[in-house]
Amino acid sequence: MSQGDTCKDSIRNFSGTLFEFNNRTNSFIRKLDFLNPETAASPIGFLLKANAVNASYQWLDCNRNYAKIVNETNRLFIPSDTGDFAVEITQNGCVDTSACFPFVITSIQERSIFRNVVIFPNPSKGDLTLRLEGLSQVVIRVYSLEGKLVQEEQGVNSDLHRLKLNVLSGIYILELRSKGEKSHYKIMKR
Repeated sequence: MSQGDTCKDSIRNFSGTLFEFNNRTNSFIRKLDFLNPETAASPIGFLLKANAVNASYQWLDCNRNYAKIVNETNRLFIPSDTGDFAVEITQNGCVDTSACFPFVITSIQERSIFRNVVIFPNPSKGDLTLRLEGLSQVVIRVYSLEGKLVQEEQGVNSDLHRLKLNVLSGIYILELRSKGEKSHYKIMKR
C-alpha cells in the first residue's frame, strides 16, 4: 500500500472472507467479507483513469506531498499540468492510495491552432458557444468521463458555432479536431 492505507478492523492486504467460529457451540457466529480497494490506475491518452469501480475517488499531487487536488473526485482525471499524480480510493470501508503516475503535457498551447478557441458559458445548461476563429472542417466530439463518445458533429466551418449538448447533467470532455491536430476541454452541463 502507498501513502494512505486505513482499513476497517485493521485488516490489511487481505481479500476474501473471514469467519469467527464458536468452539462451545461448534458453529460459525460471524462472517465478514472483505476486499481491499483496487488502487491501480491507467493512463488513457490525455487522462488518468482509476481502475476501481463503485468507489469514491480523490486525486492527489505527489509532487506536493500528496496534496488533494480540489474538485478532482471523479474516476477520470485530466491533469492540467505536467506532474506526478495518485488517486486515493475509498471502497469497502477502506482507504488506499495508488502509486504515483507521471504525466507529461506534450503539446504547446501557444503554437497550437486551438490557441484562440473560446468555449462559453462553462458550466452551461446545455447551450455552448464555441469561438473557432481560423479553423475549418472542425470535428467536435463530446465524451463522458468514462471515455464513451456521447455526441459528435463533423465539418464545422463557422467562426462562431452553437453546440446543443444532448447529454445528462455532468462533466464531459469536449474534443476539437482540425487540420490533423486535436485539443481537449473539460465542460460541465448543469
